Amino acid sequence: MLTSLHPWNAKPRRTAYTLLEVCLVIGIIFLLSAILFPVFNRVRESARRATCQSNLHQIGLALLQYNQDWDDRFPSGLMPPPSAHLGRGWAGQIASYVNNVQVFRCPSDDGTAVAPEYQLSYSYNAALLRLSNNINFNLVPISAYSSPSRTVLLFEARYGRATRGATDLDSSVGSGYQLFGGTMGNGPHNLQMATGVLDMVTLSMQSPGNNFSNGGIPYRAAHLDGSNYLCADGHVTWMHSDKICPGWPAVSSTSAATPGTFAEGTGNGRHALTFSWK
Repeated sequence: MLTSLHPWNAKPRRTAYTLLEVCLVIGIIFLLSAILFPVFNRVRESARRATCQSNLHQIGLALLQYNQDWDDRFPSGLMPPPSAHLGRGWAGQIASYVNNVQVFRCPSDDGTAVAPEYQLSYSYNAALLRLSNNINFNLVPISAYSSPSRTVLLFEARYGRATRGATDLDSSVGSGYQLFGGTMGNGPHNLQMATGVLDMVTLSMQSPGNNFSNGGIPYRAAHLDGSNYLCADGHVTWMHSDKICPGWPAVSSTSAATPGTFAEGTGNGRHALTFSWK
């Protein structure tokens, strides 16, 4: 007697998942996404940080070439006296040393620019400039810096724009306590520092459109809780904002900046970089 290949008592083949199984699979997918997406975002931001560092390195080479051609001094951004733009114009002064203005844009800067303007994600350290009798700039030669490798030359900003030219007054500058430039208030965003809040800098020292927004919320750092800096010796480094002394005229290498006073602040074990040049 032949045995049936499909006996009546055989269990039926299941053709669908239960609701519990579907929910379990969806839950596993959401869990994996929650774990992996931050990792992917961090990897992507690390790549942007590396691109930004490459940009600053190329700009640093241009600034050092300018420095060699102009008697050991960096750009002044100076308009004819008695104009006092304190560094605005630096990007235009090194334009002939930079072949592609795209290096002025950090990929993490979500600002925009329409030709002939170009996006400018970096700002100049105004503490490298001094006014003599409120008329002429006193450009300090790099040989006079006490710590070129620890002195900020360029730092990161957001929503900056500039037009390639000899004056280029939209090129932003900052003192470590305040950022200013030609694009302030020109929408859709005000010019912002992208360093995070520097050490010993308080909300009372800020004004809307600079380090803090109108709501008193600190602006975020550019890359992974920190930002890139170009130093006066030409090297580029990434640093947390609490390792930066906002500086200005130096008091001593071991003095820390405090509200109402200024110091170099790199020899105290607290700060790795400073906006001061002494």
